[in-house]
Amino acid sequence: NGSFYYEYDEKDKEKTVVKTENKPIENKADALKILQTANIAQGGAKLDNLKTLRVKGNGMGLEITILVDVENQKICNELRMNGKLVGIEQTEGNSGWQWMNNQKTPLAAKRLAEMNRTFSTGILGLRNNSLKSFAIQSAELKSESNMKTVIVDIEGEKYGMIFDANDYLVGEITVSADGKESTISKDFKKVDGIVFPFSSTTTSDTQTLVVNFTSVEVNPVFAEKTWEVPN
Repeated sequence: NGSFYYEYDEKDKEKTVVKTENKPIENKADALKILQTANIAQGGAKLDNLKTLRVKGNGMGLEITILVDVENQKICNELRMNGKLVGIEQTEGNSGWQWMNNQKTPLAAKRLAEMNRTFSTGILGLRNNSLKSFAIQSAELKSESNMKTVIVDIEGEKYGMIFDANDYLVGEITVSADGKESTISKDFKKVDGIVFPFSSTTTSDTQTLVVNFTSVEVNPVFAEKTWEVPN
């Protein structure tokens, strides 16, 4: 309904949930300025010129490696258990596939869309090229904590962003026909001039996924075989 909530760590449970009783920002140019300020805070030109990413972390009892090729619109999620490769999800523009049990099958359309949203949401959504494509719906400011929210429309889905006093993207929520999904990000660190969250908690109508990232590599060079189906 347009209201946003920010949940603190367990150790700060006395703060449990704070509702953003915000002051609406009517001018969409001012709303865009919030996004542009966040762009600068999280990397500015270095973020805008990001070409590739390699991110490693742990979640669901698995070791996760995420490869992103922004220019060629490719994403690969590699899943390992005790160092052994057990699954891959990969997008290649408007198509994608998954590999499991030594078999390659097409990626479901819903999952393909979810993965491709990586390019227009989260930190990649703060690149200036992405900001220019946003259809801004509303923005609000919580004056006492300087928390800001901006709601945009992305291909018919409502996407909300919450920024803290440092102008970091600490919360996201997507509302679509399939339901609602929210992400809380924390443990921000600067890598090669870009600020990344090293922990995220994503909650949907059916599950909660906590991922703790161990490394982020900016602009790695990927060999062509990186994107091949395993033998």
